[in-house]
Amino acid sequence: MACVISAPQRFRFAADAAFEQIVLRVERDAVEAAWAALAGRPAGVPVELEAALPVGGAAWQALEPALRLLAGCARGEHAPVSQPHLHARLHDLLLTLLLLHQAPE
Repeated sequence: MACVISAPQRFRFAADAAFEQIVLRVERDAVEAAWAALAGRPAGVPVELEAALPVGGAAWQALEPALRLLAGCARGEHAPVSQPHLHARLHDLLLTLLLLHQAPE
């Protein structure tokens, strides 16, 4: 399961011992800037992403490889010298994928 949680949202879930978690914190300004870069203009309203990402859906299929790469970085599977640049590109990629698959009206 994957979900997008806004900072003010409260949530609770149960998981078993095999559960693995990736938590990404993205600042609102970064979301708004990414939207403006994609659309060529600022959003007329605050950009709100859908909370649910069905595992079989298009958004998840697009995000999964990027999340696997991010998990590999967290496990130290990539050369440290490339990580500052890799992290910035992954940040951009994840925001772009989320926005393309959950674009605001």
